[in-house]
Amino acid sequence: MGNKIFKTKKEPTLIQRIFSAVLVLGCVAASWSLPLWHMKLIAPMYPQGLNMVAYGSEIKGDLYELNIINHYVGMKHIKPEEFSMMALFPLGLAVIVILGAIPIFLPKWRKLCAWLTLIFPIVILAFIQYYLYEFGHGLNPDAPIKIPEFMPIAIGSSTIVNFTAHSMIGWGMGALFLAAFITGFGYRLIPTGLSPKPKIKLIPLQSTMKSSVTTGLFLLLIFWINSSSAQNSLQPMIDAAKSGETIIVPSGVYEGSLVILKPLTLIGQNKPEIKGDRIHDVISIKSSNVTVSGF
Repeated sequence: MGNKIFKTKKEPTLIQRIFSAVLVLGCVAASWSLPLWHMKLIAPMYPQGLNMVAYGSEIKGDLYELNIINHYVGMKHIKPEEFSMMALFPLGLAVIVILGAIPIFLPKWRKLCAWLTLIFPIVILAFIQYYLYEFGHGLNPDAPIKIPEFMPIAIGSSTIVNFTAHSMIGWGMGALFLAAFITGFGYRLIPTGLSPKPKIKLIPLQSTMKSSVTTGLFLLLIFWINSSSAQNSLQPMIDAAKSGETIIVPSGVYEGSLVILKPLTLIGQNKPEIKGDRIHDVISIKSSNVTVSGF
């Protein structure tokens, strides 16, 4: 059996621990002033895109234009004061500063503090995904334009009717993840000066990868939730629509066997697909003045 060579465990010096805490404080300051997350919506009528940028204390961007669009499709208006997570953001930063300082006095707790620090940015991403879900569901049935319920994803690209939404974390969120790394392992980046070279010993090297694995699994969960909601039925929207209304269907895959019993216009954007069950008709039209196009 081959030998694996790893460095022995060595407690960081007091200088290293203090310097790591100072770096964590710098990350916290950066996360307060830099954007945590941003979304850009691009459509034929908005080739330059509409932007929404989330900070720890406010939301900036083209909110006026976005709220006009939200009104026509029945979505909630974007009101920064309704985002409760913002009120807790300063408290979360204070906790991260405390967790970054604990290893100065209790160096063996540094990895536990790193894990606890990592929870904060992950919770923020979870809240962002929750708010995106809320905005895409519970649409006003009396809105001028009918669209199916949807859920944009917090990280990546998604389609909302004829808009393409590009979402990504900002530098402020990156600073929070960096603070977690520095709390647990930042001392390794700081030279010890007169410290002797460590001895060589056989030990497993697994702990440094746990943070990356956890973050990766969380991001995969976000994409899985989005993909699992890709296939849904248009029938509830058809049943809820009033006679003569227009329903705009974004690109995607939808369950078939639809029954239309009233005058409606069903318009597909970017060639959405309706799949049948091979037993019933994909679309059964039992009314006059029904238009179906774009599928």
